Amino acid sequence: MFRGFVNESILKRGQESGAISIETIDIRDYSTNKHKKVDDSIFGGGAGMLLKPEPVAAAIRAAKEKKPHAKVIYLSPGGELLTQEKAENLANAQDDLILLCGRYEGVDQRIRAMMIDEEISIGEYVLSGGEIAAAAVVDTVSRLVPGVVGKQESVVTESFSTDIFRSAEFPQFTRPEVWEGLAVPRVLLSGNHAQIKDWQLSHLPGLTETEEKILFLRRKVLPRKTQNLLLRNHIREDIDAWVSWFNDREVMQYLQLSPPLTREDEEEYFVSSQQNLFKLSVSICDKKTQKAIGNMSVEIDPNMPNFAEFGIVIGEKQYWNTGICHESTREMFVIIFQELNISRIRLEVFSKNIAAQKCYEKVGMHRTGEQKGKYEKDGIFHDVFFYEILREEFLSRNT
Repeated sequence: MFRGFVNESILKRGQESGAISIETIDIRDYSTNKHKKVDDSIFGGGAGMLLKPEPVAAAIRAAKEKKPHAKVIYLSPGGELLTQEKAENLANAQDDLILLCGRYEGVDQRIRAMMIDEEISIGEYVLSGGEIAAAAVVDTVSRLVPGVVGKQESVVTESFSTDIFRSAEFPQFTRPEVWEGLAVPRVLLSGNHAQIKDWQLSHLPGLTETEEKILFLRRKVLPRKTQNLLLRNHIREDIDAWVSWFNDREVMQYLQLSPPLTREDEEEYFVSSQQNLFKLSVSICDKKTQKAIGNMSVEIDPNMPNFAEFGIVIGEKQYWNTGICHESTREMFVIIFQELNISRIRLEVFSKNIAAQKCYEKVGMHRTGEQKGKYEKDGIFHDVFFYEILREEFLSRNT
């Protein structure tokens, strides 16, 4: 079943280059039965047969002798769903993989309990065996290994990759420019790479209305200037500042997070903030120096797209008590209410953070409740206040 599949096209080239190697192992070769029988009836009754533990275990152990540290994956309907992100994780881990293909009603549960590291499913349907599922894993993971696909950049912007926000790919065209009366969109012929990028991102299929709006804000509304500030998207150069801020106990005293936070932590946050299209993350910069002095974010629950959770931190302490919190918060609320058409903004703040409460009240928010001892920091449980403001309230105050 595998011979033709693994010895053609991209997988063939990947093996020839030495980037990957693929070996198939027949479980029947490890049967001690003279008829090479590998299945038996199921204890407790039920239709169908089950793969016996002895030949399966022997086959896995033989594979482990060659690759002692390999991860054993069982292709199972009850496993974790195979996604592009899952394939990326498997490829990036650089582990050798042993893929066990089920047959009949599957494999004896004791194999799953003792010898399987994880289970993967390719969808909620039933196949005759795990071979097709294993082939899908081989293909999706292999093409992410450097050296397998000719141009590595081609896997960066394909369907479900991070560069297009895990969406399916935008429409694409080739010659002729007009075919049966249908013309290629003019922007794609313009040579203007910025306009082409905008067109591609605006035609990603499957995005919700909220995701489309936040993508528009990132590309068209930001950067944005106020009297003293520049509000822009995060850039990788901000990470050094984050590491400094979020390991300063005075900066962190009223935040839910607790130091120490490593550069790896902040790198992970940077990547996640880029990928999440239900979150608008903004760097607050001094307009004169262009230096990042704080962060703001608004996050929308996909199940409640009319509500937004807001958060802000001013990391550079020399800007505390200068009105920067109010100026940046007010401008962010303008963006949220006017561009996203959100109905209500909510946040929570430590009860002892008086300066933040004054900032929120100055912009028009009002306290709606409190919770005793919600967060524990350094052995102390902190009370929090809840604040919110409605769209109509804010716009009437800030016309």
